[in-house]
Amino acid sequence: MIKINNKNQLLFSKYSGDFNPVHVDPIYARRSMYGEQVVHGVNTLLLSLDFFSKKNNLIFQLRSIEVRFLKPVFLDTEFDIKIISNIKNHVLIHVIVGDSICTKINFNYIELEESIYYNNLFVDRPPKIKPELFNFNKPESNKSELNIIFDHLDLAKIYPDLVLKLDNYQLGTLLTLTRLVGMKCPGLNSLFSSFKLNFKDKLDPSFIIKYNLKNYNNRFNLYDIKVKSNDFDGNIIAFNRPIPVSQPTYLSLKSLVKKNQFINQRALVIGGSRGLGEITAKLLASGGASVLLTYSKGLKDSKLIVEEITKNGGKCESIHLDVLNNNFNFFDSLDLMRFPTHIYYYATPFIFSGSKGLYSEKLLFNFSKYYISGFYNICKYFMDKKTVNFFYPSTVALDDLPADMLEYTLAKYSGEKLCQFLKNRFPEINIYKTKLPRLATDQTISLFPVKNENPENIILKHLEKFNTINE
Repeated sequence: MIKINNKNQLLFSKYSGDFNPVHVDPIYARRSMYGEQVVHGVNTLLLSLDFFSKKNNLIFQLRSIEVRFLKPVFLDTEFDIKIISNIKNHVLIHVIVGDSICTKINFNYIELEESIYYNNLFVDRPPKIKPELFNFNKPESNKSELNIIFDHLDLAKIYPDLVLKLDNYQLGTLLTLTRLVGMKCPGLNSLFSSFKLNFKDKLDPSFIIKYNLKNYNNRFNLYDIKVKSNDFDGNIIAFNRPIPVSQPTYLSLKSLVKKNQFINQRALVIGGSRGLGEITAKLLASGGASVLLTYSKGLKDSKLIVEEITKNGGKCESIHLDVLNNNFNFFDSLDLMRFPTHIYYYATPFIFSGSKGLYSEKLLFNFSKYYISGFYNICKYFMDKKTVNFFYPSTVALDDLPADMLEYTLAKYSGEKLCQFLKNRFPEINIYKTKLPRLATDQTISLFPVKNENPENIILKHLEKFNTINE
């Protein structure tokens, strides 16, 4: 099993020249459609080729290669590389996380007698620049070229076998593709989907990749990019990733809320550093509640939200809390005048991680840790402290049953049954459970056109109902 940490990620960016923020900026990545930093797809590709070359102990040159990046691999997440077949110089490799295939790699190769190096050329790193925002009105964006630049000594540190066994010109070509997509075309908001290259048997390296935008599908934000050099031709498919979602400002939400509407609450918003939790924290503070929001990874995000609320007259603090660790020491030290009276539970992993038509026990277990175990432990701890008011958002996905959200909907369904069990077992508990529609947050943005409703009015309606029940 392999795992890419932040240090590995930054090294790859430095060596490849792909500094797209979805890979290197944790705050930007948290607000992107995936909610966390994504490992460069080309990095997993080269690690797979390195694994292949080590496993087979052969020197080779690519004749063709086709790669499909099906699902993201996240930072600090274990993945496996499996050689599915190797028949007559045709190889199929899968990159797998849990039960999901994230990358499919098909290639044909020629076996060589000795390695091919270009050491005098590959002795530099690409410059560190900001990714471009693609502009159709600029001809140079649609059609240009990139030099193949890398330091083979750098790459030997992370792909030791591949540097020795794959034609270095081809290695540089593959590496340059991530810089092309992530920094140039589409650039800032890119998502690398797939590519296919066909090489000549006899290479005469030009060390330049020429590219031009062959077609753009506006409906699906899809880029079909033609690439070529003296020695190969092919195409890249990439998407324009939706821009990160910014939730409404505190001041804009304050105009929706009646003065002192929630002044009776000392609200604990679990998962309040982004998305629906962030909106809930701002709405409650707008109505006079004293808000304590928690974060697991979003320290900087939570600080910005607290600052925004407090600068404009609201009451808000933030603390770190991982609902999977059951560490409630902070609350043990609180006096009764600061202890939460209302709990809002928004803890969640990335929700669109399933595969159509497939079932993953590991994925179900991960969702269940948040929606069942995590919520149960929160309820148990706070009920012992005489806090009995809990807000548990569920989803209309239970009714719609999306094909790629089986594990998510099963866990949410079990969470609803847990709420029912707790209310039957503990008559004094008040759990407000509601099925929310698909709302516009960083968890629900999509590559393809999908209707997302504005969340502020819908969330406020449920907060008002929850508050009325407690009056």
